[in-house]
Formats: sequence, structure tokens, C-alpha cells
Amino acid sequence: MLSYDTLLFLHIAAASIWIGAGFLLHLLAFRAERANDAPALMSALRDMGTLGNVLFVPASLATLVLGISLVLVGGWSFTELWIVLALVGYAFSFSVGAFVLKPRGEAIGAMVARDGISAEVVRKGRQLSMIGRVEAVVLFMIVALMAFKPTAHDIGLLAGLAAVLAIGVGLALVSARAPAAASA
Repeated sequence: MLSYDTLLFLHIAAASIWIGAGFLLHLLAFRAERANDAPALMSALRDMGTLGNVLFVPASLATLVLGISLVLVGGWSFTELWIVLALVGYAFSFSVGAFVLKPRGEAIGAMVARDGISAEVVRKGRQLSMIGRVEAVVLFMIVALMAFKPTAHDIGLLAGLAAVLAIGVGLALVSARAPAAASA
């Protein structure tokens, strides 16, 4: 059996790969949106789709399995608030990836193959990018939960995390609307 420290290292490494790669692709998509560079946006979204099954899913599943192993080996409990919240965040992320990002990304890819990069494709690509940014905010919130390990008694910390989550989601939503308003 692997030691707690080895499991922790592997858990952090898997999470770093998962979140780091996603962050880079979201940054590239955001830059393309800001520059009104439709081909660059489509390239970033295509890379997200390509890496979904070969990087994001394996890294996210490794993060989950290693995290569960840490709970079992480390004497933690699945009733700890930070673990429950992190698992809810993981379920949200996995669901958004599997049931929103993947099918919408595939539909956009089919539209590009059929019609090229049209205004409708760019609009849908920006929507997809915004959804991905919201998911990224949730992933960073999971990292905060892992770092701070709040309990139900940490009302100030929980309120702060909730505020950061709300602000992050709000900024993701607002950033998606700004380019459309500027080009109208």
C-alpha cells in the first residue's frame, strides 16, 4: 500500500495537471475572444475537446481516486464538510464536462466542419468557453477547500469562499458578454 505522503503527492500532481492544463486552455480561449480572433478561439476549443478524453478525464479520475484513497488512509471521514463540498464540486465538474462541454463542443465541431467558422459558431464557442470558465472557478474552489479544510464552525471562511465563488462565476458570465456587446 502506498504511504499517505505518496498518495498526497500523486493527488496534487494529478489535480495540477487537470486544473493547470484547463487553465491554460481557458486563458488561450479568453485571449482569442478578447482579440475577436475566431480561428484562435476555435483552436483553443478544439484542443479542449481533443484533450478531454486523453488528459482531463484521466487526470480528474486519478484526482478523485487518489483523494478517496487519502480519506481512507489518512483517517479522514467522508462526513467532513470540506470533503463533502469538494465531492459535490467534483460531481458538478464531471457532469458539466460530460453532459454539457463535450456534446456542445462536438456540435460546434460539426458546425465548423459543415459551415466553417460562422458568426453562429463563434457565438456558441464563446458560450462554451464561458461555461468552461465557470467550471474552472469551481475547480479552483475545490483547491481552496483542500487547502483550508473548513468545518461547519468556520463561518467566516465559508462565507469568504462563497463570496469568491460568486464573484468568480459573475466575472466568468460578464466576460462572456463583453465581446458580444463590443462587436454589436
